[in-house]
Amino acid sequence: MRPLNVGDRVKVKIQRIVVRVGYPKAVSDYLPEAVKAFGAQLRGAMHAKEAETVLRAIAYGLARKDGFGGRERTLHFEEKEELLGREFTISHTRVVRTGVYFPPQYSTYSYHEAPGWEPGGLRESRAYRLVSGLGFNTLHWSSSRWDSLEFVSTDVELLEKGMK
Repeated sequence: MRPLNVGDRVKVKIQRIVVRVGYPKAVSDYLPEAVKAFGAQLRGAMHAKEAETVLRAIAYGLARKDGFGGRERTLHFEEKEELLGREFTISHTRVVRTGVYFPPQYSTYSYHEAPGWEPGGLRESRAYRLVSGLGFNTLHWSSSRWDSLEFVSTDVELLEKGMK
């Protein structure tokens, strides 16, 4: 079976969208908490752009305090029941990787072995093909910007091949 490509017509068979790909906690997860606690005061005291910068710094501080990040890179989903059965034409594809992060390692020269360097990476790595498309009037908020809806390619069903 060939992978889904740009121009293919597909139908949503599992009603979940990919909100982001990354580590368990992100600074954007703490932004609502910062806005709730300090948003009104900051927006009244300074320009909107400056207030947003300060709110992001507060969110970053909250995230650091909570030990954000983590070692496991995963797909983060949001359920959208209204999308089940919707059809669209793929306009963009990308491949992302999940896995468990390991840091780079450097070994110094010893009597038994030469010095070495191993770059960091992802253990238990798995690739996913994400697709997004035309035919939706819906955008969603993702990591401080509006994005089109993205699906894992196995969550959609091929209806018609594109022109390739």
